Amino acid sequence: MLNFTMKDLGAVAVFHCTGRIGTGSDDGLRNAVLTQGEATVVVLDLAGIAAMDAAGLGALVDLRARAHAAGKQLKLVNLQPRVEALLQLTRLSAAFDIGPLSEVLDLGRRTDDLPHAAASTMGVPGCCCPGSPEAA
Repeated sequence: MLNFTMKDLGAVAVFHCTGRIGTGSDDGLRNAVLTQGEATVVVLDLAGIAAMDAAGLGALVDLRARAHAAGKQLKLVNLQPRVEALLQLTRLSAAFDIGPLSEVLDLGRRTDDLPHAAASTMGVPGCCCPGSPEAA
């Protein structure tokens, strides 16, 4: 099961993901990503993703296409070796903007001084944030 928390940094939204990306796990994340009105850059921190199957790969490809269509850039960071190897094996790593965590931290530092930059939680299925339906 995929869980995530989101930090809203204004133009950048960072999703810290944990669990597994697979069949049926993409709806909550997709909806959360696409409803980030101000964010032009969406970062998926995959440090907590232990496994991903073919459906998970498809979900990432679909999310990338939908984010692009909505005018958002999708970045993947902190890939676990197994997830990175899967993306390379399927030759999908070239389709994604994969970068180091330091790049995301730099993006966050640039938006820290903005008045609208604030941590937020999402009350959507798939989210393990305080106040979400699944956290109860």
